[in-house]
Amino acid sequence: MFRVDHCGWDSPAGSNLADPEEPPTERPGYISEREPVWIDTGELYMLDPMVTDFGAPKADRALRPETVEQNALWQHLCTTRRTGQQPSPMLAAPADIERFLDSMADAPACLNPNERQRAFIRAVDRAVVPLQGPPGTGKTSGATAPALLSRAYARTQHDESFVGVVVAPSHEAVDAVLESVVDLLDEWRSDMGGLPALRLVRALPTEPPAAARRPGGPTPRPHTST
Repeated sequence: MFRVDHCGWDSPAGSNLADPEEPPTERPGYISEREPVWIDTGELYMLDPMVTDFGAPKADRALRPETVEQNALWQHLCTTRRTGQQPSPMLAAPADIERFLDSMADAPACLNPNERQRAFIRAVDRAVVPLQGPPGTGKTSGATAPALLSRAYARTQHDESFVGVVVAPSHEAVDAVLESVVDLLDEWRSDMGGLPALRLVRALPTEPPAAARRPGGPTPRPHTST
């Protein structure tokens, strides 16, 4: 048995917070009053320390009262929660997404996404689409990589440009997405061709300039590799 040491969770069934509407930075530290989590013998429970050690401080800073009003994602989620609907950005034409999925199914070298992965790939009418699952279930190679390439494919069908940006808490996660996109693109091109002008760029971090070089001097731009 242990108690969850997080800012709080929310679900259709309720919340573990006394006042879910209270800003996170103003919530009192009453961890000892929260309901305990029970794990029985034989059950599997996955702990991800990165969520607390890395992500939570950034989330707390972004959700401070003085900054939360300018947080576009927070405002979007609040609107969705209040109205029960997401604004419809329509990032790509659904028919073109279907054509890309069909081309993947016809390409012997390509992985054929399952129905849940296809549902994620087809979700072009929502700005925020959750994707959850344990390691090895195809979130990257079966869902994220096809979703990115399908949107690039759909936009090029109408001579429109496409820019997709992938961010993650670690370089390893970004590299995994890049590798999956490269593999899928190679497999798809070998059978179908297409997307000849698509460029994949990996931005790599650089160390900040020494203090003596900063005044009046340009800050080095991040390295990129293609």
